Amino acid sequence: MPDPEPLPLTARPVPWRRPSAVSETGAAADSILIALSYHQQTKHHLDRYACSLGYLDWATQPDPFRTFKGAMQVELPLAADGLNTPYADLFTPMAVPARPLDLKSIAILFELALGLSAWKEYKGNRWALRCNPSSGNLHPTEGYAILPALPHVEAGVYHYVSRDHCLERRCFLEEGAAAALGWSAFLLDPFSDDDVAAMLGLNRAADFAGVDRHDREHPDALILVSRGPVSAPPRALPVETIRAGHWAGQANQLSLSHVDWEMIDDVAEATWNPRLRACVRQASAVTSMTRFTSC
Repeated sequence: MPDPEPLPLTARPVPWRRPSAVSETGAAADSILIALSYHQQTKHHLDRYACSLGYLDWATQPDPFRTFKGAMQVELPLAADGLNTPYADLFTPMAVPARPLDLKSIAILFELALGLSAWKEYKGNRWALRCNPSSGNLHPTEGYAILPALPHVEAGVYHYVSRDHCLERRCFLEEGAAAALGWSAFLLDPFSDDDVAAMLGLNRAADFAGVDRHDREHPDALILVSRGPVSAPPRALPVETIRAGHWAGQANQLSLSHVDWEMIDDVAEATWNPRLRACVRQASAVTSMTRFTSC
């Protein structure tokens, strides 16, 4: 393809200003200002484009799929077409009978939440569409599952590969540890991002050796999934149990070159959920999502 030409900006972008240091009591307000400034700069306006290089760098498109070389794969069935749940029942509590917690149900969950919906091709270029929306079809969100022992699935930490509709086992948990894991449906926001990163192996330097920092992942959300209502979130996460598991897999490099966007690093730091309180490490089972913070 010919060299890209910069797109003209119709107005000067909003300047990025790092908020000045504030007291501890003003840290929350400072983080909100950083996040709002980030959103203002990264969205299109009526009189200007969002902050960008001004062109599409076709020659260095990143790999759209995160994988872990050496991790054991668990193939998932494509079973979502077998669902016959009426749309209206999705908004009525308890209207949909709970399905058993098994490999087929896990496959349906990931297929509908993060799976591929179609492949498109034009003039030799081929790309995938996914069930979850993403601006520019970039899809920076990755999905993980921390599972108890199930038929055809060993207890452990798994990464979902949408391209192949399979799970990669990142960490194997011993039987004794698996017996302590629970299975529940609740947004677990009180826990720190440090703990989430440890549970998903995102802070394991050896597993990301040779991977540019721009291609590392940022913990986004931890969700407890259950067959029934959840009255209260767990008081602690099994961080040390999972940290002591048997890990495998080497993360792939997603792009050959990168552009430094200071605002992305700033908003990632500002929205990082710190450890608010010390808590006893106990076990639970969760699904989680992570996000790439740079491009």
